[in-house]
Amino acid sequence: MPRARVTSVGRDRPDADRLPGDLPRRVACEERIAWMLRVNRRYGAQQRFQRLGPFAEAYARAQRRPISVSQLSRWESGHTQVRLDVVRGYEKTLGLPPFTLVGVADAVFRNESNGLALTRLARPDRDPVEAERRMNHLLDRVLSADVMTGLDWDELTWALTSAGRVFLRTSDWRALVNRLLSEQLIASGGAWRFRNESAQRLLWLGSSRPHVIGACADLVRDRRSQIVIEPLVIMDVVDHPEASRLLIEQVLDPASDQALRGALLGSAAHVRLNLFRPEQLDRLGSAIADRLLGLDADAGIRQLAGEVIAELPVPVRTRVVRRIRRLLDDDLDLRHVLTARRTASIEVGNALAARVSASVVARLPDDVDTQVEDVLRQLVTEILCSPNPEARLHAAQLLGATPLADPMADVLCDETARAARTQDGSTIAAVLTALPFLGSARHRRIVEHMVLATGVPPLVRNSAAWNIGHLPGRSTDLFWRQAIARHSDAAHRRPGRDSTALRGLVYSLGITGHETLLATIAADPTMPPGARSAAQWWRDLPGVVSTSAKL
Repeated sequence: MPRARVTSVGRDRPDADRLPGDLPRRVACEERIAWMLRVNRRYGAQQRFQRLGPFAEAYARAQRRPISVSQLSRWESGHTQVRLDVVRGYEKTLGLPPFTLVGVADAVFRNESNGLALTRLARPDRDPVEAERRMNHLLDRVLSADVMTGLDWDELTWALTSAGRVFLRTSDWRALVNRLLSEQLIASGGAWRFRNESAQRLLWLGSSRPHVIGACADLVRDRRSQIVIEPLVIMDVVDHPEASRLLIEQVLDPASDQALRGALLGSAAHVRLNLFRPEQLDRLGSAIADRLLGLDADAGIRQLAGEVIAELPVPVRTRVVRRIRRLLDDDLDLRHVLTARRTASIEVGNALAARVSASVVARLPDDVDTQVEDVLRQLVTEILCSPNPEARLHAAQLLGATPLADPMADVLCDETARAARTQDGSTIAAVLTALPFLGSARHRRIVEHMVLATGVPPLVRNSAAWNIGHLPGRSTDLFWRQAIARHSDAAHRRPGRDSTALRGLVYSLGITGHETLLATIAADPTMPPGARSAAQWWRDLPGVVSTSAKL
């Protein structure tokens, strides 16, 4: 007997599930996706596809229908909106794994949406009877603790948002949402993209939205939780009083420094979309000024705080800026965030993006047209100069879905040497954050170096520790033991101030599934208590969650 049952009532979704402002900013979305398709065709493994004619022939064979060169050109220029079958056709023709480009296109649409929205790459309709059978089958697998793949989640959540009214017991909604979030928080790459898109769909659906918000709040408020940024970032465009309350709460009294980062990051979009009440904006502005004037705000926190301040309504922003004016005289990076929305001046940022883009273009086998180079320069600017980690992530993810990823990773690693000479910690940290999306196993060395090096700024050290677990390849046990020993000593010497890197290393061990070292840390009485509890948290994850999150 199935444990849950869903009945589809009509095809029209209830008005309660529709939120205002859910249309993507069309030009930006389609230009980026068109660029991704064009770059994959022109610079992929098959040189003959540099010309549209041979690609059109191969595309027609893969899709079993004729296609004109002019139609391909319209897709690649962004003049015609692409559909799911178009992007899948590019994947098939180019020999890419299924949904490699679709997942990134979903994320682009999501990032450019002013509010909760469904992807415009609509999944195909099924026969209603077969759709209901598949939906119930997948629900039973979730609730029975069977293994779920990313594609399973994609199919299930699309079915739930397309079914009309969905009737599930409250306990089943909670179990489904908790299972999805548990997998999402420890997944990487394509596995994460599937689950992130699925979570956003459940936020869009009125019947599941309160359960997602509640699960995120529980994760953030549980001080044993080791991943709290993402549950807060998920709240960024959610028009719900509990979402607003959670973000304000974690700015005023954060459960950890990571919770503060997540709350600031989520608050930036929340302010931009006018989702806070006026009194909440006043409290937010006052709390951010207090944080900046305190002694414990590191460079990353200051950049995020500046991003939120820049979004505040003029009266609130003016009051905050007056309070922190002396700080702005000394903190050039924060001043750049407030005035240029970048971590560097416009001139320096433009020069950096132009230099990096030109170096990548020089490594390509063919002349690069203006359209490709212009978008490339914009993405590089976002990766290296945006104060918003979400903007950097989405730009790196898009670039990472193209053949430009590897040469870009090489160029960015070279750029860290230049940045080190000028003590530009922001650029180095931005590179380290981008490498998991762009790099290969050979790029781990520079991240390992930043983990172990002495004298590097905390922003760089912490970025290296939290990101090394997401890079391809594996580090040796010797490296991990040296890194843990070094940063546990630092955490003992300066409790609280130097524990972020150690927690990042434990996180990376958890992401990579290094059970032996996690067990060693959890059982070592000389380790800082926070590191021991973090290691045990990873060891306590249900096996089905850890297994599914890799698929």
